[in-house]
Amino acid sequence: MMVALLLLPIAYAMARGLDIYAAYRRRTDPWSAQA
Repeated sequence: MMVALLLLPIAYAMARGLDIYAAYRRRTDPWSAQA
């Protein structure tokens, strides 16, 4: 149970990080946004 409580915020932070990274890549690569 303690492991699940530990992994939950880690998985959430990883998902948020990937979302922010994808938005950053779309903003800095104009040609990839036109796909």
